Amino acid sequence: MTKKQKVIIVGAGIVGASIAYNLSKENQDVTLVESHSKAGCGVTSNSFAWINPSGRVPDNFQHLYDGSLAEYHVLEKEIPELKVDWNGSLSWGIPVNSHKSYIEKITRQQVSDLEPHLREYPKEALYAFKEGAVDPNILTNLLVKKAQENGVNILFDTKVTKIKKEDAKVVGVHTSKGFIESDVIVLATGTAIPEFVSLLVLIFLLSHHLLLLFV
Repeated sequence: MTKKQKVIIVGAGIVGASIAYNLSKENQDVTLVESHSKAGCGVTSNSFAWINPSGRVPDNFQHLYDGSLAEYHVLEKEIPELKVDWNGSLSWGIPVNSHKSYIEKITRQQVSDLEPHLREYPKEALYAFKEGAVDPNILTNLLVKKAQENGVNILFDTKVTKIKKEDAKVVGVHTSKGFIESDVIVLATGTAIPEFVSLLVLIFLLSHHLLLLFV
């Protein structure tokens, strides 16, 4: 975004929190709306949060997985409180993109050295030594905290009930706590997306000011 706009983000899971945090660094007028009393109560709370999985990834998506590694290292520098476990991952018996430069084949003894408490050990395994994991709830709440420190307005216990438009332009949302004006609306509500379908079908067809995130 090149100019300052009023942005409403619906959903304070890891996606909504990340968008709010990054927009806050761009000096945007951001409001993060969450129907629960705290962040990360939906899909985020059940996420495995594996950074850059080494499973079979389509070639046209591979750059997103590769880029995530660098982005998380940048995020660690921006948010020192964030703790990412960079101990890598072990895989065997499942399809893996073994051609990746950071994946190496290791022996049973090496597997035992890395994971000494397994009940059974494979003859060999693939070790993706650059991969990591993070607690999704801790990360989400850190992002929300930093976004708020940067000026983002956080509204918990607030449910979006209607999206308002004038002519072909979205101008805001009605919530359980009143109307909020906006230039841009971001839906990052995960599995709650169906609740908004009836509100969005016509508006999405008529306006480019609405951004949908199906996550």
